[in-house]
Amino acid sequence: MIISITPEIALDEFPVFAGGLGILEGDKFYEMAKMNREYIVLTLLYKDGYVEYDENLNPKPQNNIKEHMKVLLIPEEELEFQMGSLGNVVIRPYSLRKGKAKVVFFSAESPERVVKATEGLYIEDSPDDFAIKYCTLAKASYIYITQRVEDIERIDLQESLASLVSLLLPKELLAKTRLIIHTPGPWGHPYIESRYIRDFLGVNLEGNNMITKLSGDRVSKILTVSKKHYDITLRVFPEYKDKLGYATNAVNLDRWSYPGMEDVKDEESLIKLHQKAKRELIALLKMHKRVREDSMIISWTRRITLYKRPYFVERLINEVEDKDLLFVIGGKAHPKDGIGLDHMRRFKELTESRDNVIFLKNYDIVRAKLVLSGSDLLLFTPFSGWEASGTSFMKAGINGIPTVASRDGSTIEMIRHGENGWLFGRDLREFINIFTETEKVSKIDEDDFKEFKDVFLNAVKLYFDERDKYGEIMFNAFKSFREMANIKRLIHDLYDKV
Repeated sequence: MIISITPEIALDEFPVFAGGLGILEGDKFYEMAKMNREYIVLTLLYKDGYVEYDENLNPKPQNNIKEHMKVLLIPEEELEFQMGSLGNVVIRPYSLRKGKAKVVFFSAESPERVVKATEGLYIEDSPDDFAIKYCTLAKASYIYITQRVEDIERIDLQESLASLVSLLLPKELLAKTRLIIHTPGPWGHPYIESRYIRDFLGVNLEGNNMITKLSGDRVSKILTVSKKHYDITLRVFPEYKDKLGYATNAVNLDRWSYPGMEDVKDEESLIKLHQKAKRELIALLKMHKRVREDSMIISWTRRITLYKRPYFVERLINEVEDKDLLFVIGGKAHPKDGIGLDHMRRFKELTESRDNVIFLKNYDIVRAKLVLSGSDLLLFTPFSGWEASGTSFMKAGINGIPTVASRDGSTIEMIRHGENGWLFGRDLREFINIFTETEKVSKIDEDDFKEFKDVFLNAVKLYFDERDKYGEIMFNAFKSFREMANIKRLIHDLYDKV
């Protein structure tokens, strides 16, 4: 049995997620089910979901999660355990099964303090709520694993937030446990005070501890999610040199391919199918405003936060006056990310003032499937060194959509400049803090943007003036990404390599 413990998972049936980690875990689950492998995903059930935004960009809980849960999920026998000053905690596991694979969602039933702390995904009102939430995931996972799972082959802890269970696991299970790091950024390495660990988990520690270090010291191996991410992580945590490895992310072809892509044999059939996908995307976009059907559709869609450089696409729109281009922007900011919220407001203003800009503020799985199969070009702009892997350009690539991408994450492993997409900017291997090293960041941004704009305009010119050549690049993307970015390769790397 293989176990994955994660703070989030995005399923088509139950789409409660915040970003790429949730999507990746969902993709792995579907592929493991298809392969008929014994696989369990453990996570929390967030009854208020993540976040949605109203027309004025005010945040609100996701709708109908509780009702949705009752229809889709099967209740299992309750778990009960003590968590120090919180007293007796009651958890009801709910499961969704496909073949030999299942996702188990831990629903906090009591006490009320734990119920409240676990209602929202990545949304906490205090450090107490943060500690309660992830200690609850740790304790529930530990009890479930040790009492209800046999013949464990592997336990993977997805990101530090899922890794506190390493403080509880016995040595024989720690020998089978790996920490998988999904971000180089500081939010991927949060701290937790020892008083919470002592109280809630009964483990005596001192100080304010980085969770990545707590688990990294205990697990048998640490994996990053791209080769570049490995290089950067090795600089940040050189003490883990002997434990560190990597397995580059990938995507589920069945889930993210436009119907019929599996039958594409040549460039002509790809272009024909892409036009069908594009018409479906245009139908969605027409629900927002009138659009020209002969436009080149340019998409920038992802979680809206500073390191993704949303200001690149905003500046590009303002500097490129071309009515033949339609820009589709999609994504959400965390409700406490002031910078991200400001960019959401700016995108809203752009879509209100420009005929050729559409902002999808509640970007979700359904919209993502349409955008990442029906666009003509994807933009991928993270600040170099901050994107662990990225998968949106992979989802686009398997549908024959090329990307203009910064040299970050796994783009440098998969994109061949001018052949199946385009690259721009520096390939930085030092970790630069974009919040504090502002002067250095500004200089890098200015240089990167100039190259970004030039590469973008060349791609646009190719689309309009040499459509046959652009079609060749689309077909190259289709062929190469369906091989390199196939999640079967990732599962082999994670679980079948000796």
